Amino acid sequence: MVKKSFRIGLVICDVEDDFANRLCRGAIEAVNETGDSLFIFPTAHLKWDPEISDRSGRTAFEYQRNILLNYAKRDSLDMVLLTLGSIGYFSSKEENIRTLKKFNREHLMLLTSTEPGYPSAMFDNASGLREGLRYMIEQRGLRRFGMLTWRHSNMDAVQREKVFLETLEKYHLPYSPSSVVEQKTQESGKEAAKILIKQNPGIEAVFCFNDEAAKGAYEAFKEMGIAIGKDIAVLGFDDIADAAEMEPPLATVRADAVLLAKKALLKCHAILSGESAPESFTVDTQFVLRESASGTAAVPETSLFYINKLRSVLSHKNAAHIMDHKMNTVSRDMLMFRNSSEKNYSKLLSALEIREIGDCFLYLYEQPILHREEDPFAPPLYLYLKTCKISDQILEVPAGRQKMKIDEIYANPYFREAGKTFIFIDLYSREQQYGIFVCEMPYDYFHYVEQLSYQISIAVKIIDLFNQSESLLAEKEAILKKIERENLILGDISNKDELTGILNRRGFVIETEKMLEAPQSQGRKAGIFYADLNYLKKINDCFGHAEGDSAIRTCARILTDTFDEDTVAGRIGGDEFAVFLLLPEGKSGKSYIADVKRRFRNMKENRFSKAYNLTLSMGVCEFTVTRESRLKDLMEIADGLLYQDKLGKPPFFGLENGTRSTIAP
Repeated sequence: MVKKSFRIGLVICDVEDDFANRLCRGAIEAVNETGDSLFIFPTAHLKWDPEISDRSGRTAFEYQRNILLNYAKRDSLDMVLLTLGSIGYFSSKEENIRTLKKFNREHLMLLTSTEPGYPSAMFDNASGLREGLRYMIEQRGLRRFGMLTWRHSNMDAVQREKVFLETLEKYHLPYSPSSVVEQKTQESGKEAAKILIKQNPGIEAVFCFNDEAAKGAYEAFKEMGIAIGKDIAVLGFDDIADAAEMEPPLATVRADAVLLAKKALLKCHAILSGESAPESFTVDTQFVLRESASGTAAVPETSLFYINKLRSVLSHKNAAHIMDHKMNTVSRDMLMFRNSSEKNYSKLLSALEIREIGDCFLYLYEQPILHREEDPFAPPLYLYLKTCKISDQILEVPAGRQKMKIDEIYANPYFREAGKTFIFIDLYSREQQYGIFVCEMPYDYFHYVEQLSYQISIAVKIIDLFNQSESLLAEKEAILKKIERENLILGDISNKDELTGILNRRGFVIETEKMLEAPQSQGRKAGIFYADLNYLKKINDCFGHAEGDSAIRTCARILTDTFDEDTVAGRIGGDEFAVFLLLPEGKSGKSYIADVKRRFRNMKENRFSKAYNLTLSMGVCEFTVTRESRLKDLMEIADGLLYQDKLGKPPFFGLENGTRSTIAP
């Protein structure tokens, strides 16, 4: 029979936290035995109490990591281990319960906390603590005890306080309410310890509900000149990585998170395999004697423990060196992105080509999602797999294969999951969510998940900014082209005469001045022609304005038909026209006037069947173009010559009062 493997999720609060890190280690050891796939979701605290902890700086946006809960509660996972007590450290019991209910009850096991109706894996807070207190009472002969505790909303703190008080009662030791001081914040162990000493002078021993509180007590006692281990005994709880390295080494109660998580995951596997019922269990804690409680040189623990600890330190240092180098490479390569090409995502993974990091997948949302702390996060239906690394090969996923439903991230076409451990990394910048990075990462690198998250988020943000920039540039170019077209239309409208279609006065002046300034015009012979349509008012009065408009259009057409290509023609008044022309070699301005007037005389032959004769008066100013040529002066000269021609204009033949008449000039 083939042994079946399962998908098991582990929700922790901050993978870089020492306790959470050890939970991960235990879970990894378990899946190495079972062949299951482990998916780790390092979230943040569900809620921060401003009276409890500072939310300034980068911590103000750590809530973004909680979107990973949406991926952990998927039906694609066979079972989930949830450290509710850790992620709900600062939130109310009601809020923790609301979070709990979002998961499938049948596929959930709690770590380090209990709730009715759910299987749980807990530490036995009593066993190791009783052992430690008994040592200090029976072996050291200590009689006056105090305790630094935490808020009573924390179940572990409540249980440890209960064991502490029961032990004092068992040995008939003195106790008063002032013997137990509650810390207000994580960082207030120092202040709480000073209050404890002030309220209880002559106190001989202090139990701190965890090792972090003990760190604060150490600071207080050293400032007060109290010798730890001699003047006062100190006992912690957890046995964090720093405990053995404190000065003096801290006696503590070891809560073996590695063992707890390993047993919990093995239990999950047994439940899913049908070999065990979903039931709760506890793991014993162990008193670790060190100098802070012994009063003498530290009692050595087993050599194996210290050997393993040294190996762990050396392993982390080596991982740190490699990761720091690779993070610098990522930062460098991000600055070298040329454009918004999809290839940049593959380049990003190339920079992370660390041998120890296995398969990894970069999923992005179609568009960045705005997510504020006060608003619930609703993940979109689809993500887009931009690139992935399978073994040593980096793949650029084709656009047509990128779109995937959320559940498909556990079984995409490139996914090789059996017996592997994957960690989910949230990609965000301030209030913008970009997507997730799923990678197979060795345990030794877990301390660098946050750094990796920032680096990849920065890279994705830069690529997104490139995309936005190019989109804005394209939009800008389109707008500019539209404006250019509209300006051409507006320019055409503002510079052209609506009736005739040729230039108006403004357009004529602009275009003629351009010609006068053009290098190809310099030194050329040119002419400014001034023309006036004779008897326009009389045509309007006798035949109507529509006929007058027709006469103006006819005049404009004849002028433009007569002159050559290098011509600027415009209607500069009601019945006035002007023409600028670079004169061809051997042709004078007067010859053009003769051509214009001949065309007017020949109009009847060209089917000009009107009840009146259409005539034109013209004058021309001929000159040599130079930079000093002034259009205004030239037009005044042409206007004067026009006046002379107008004196000899022909009579008007038309109808007046219904009879044909002749009007002398």
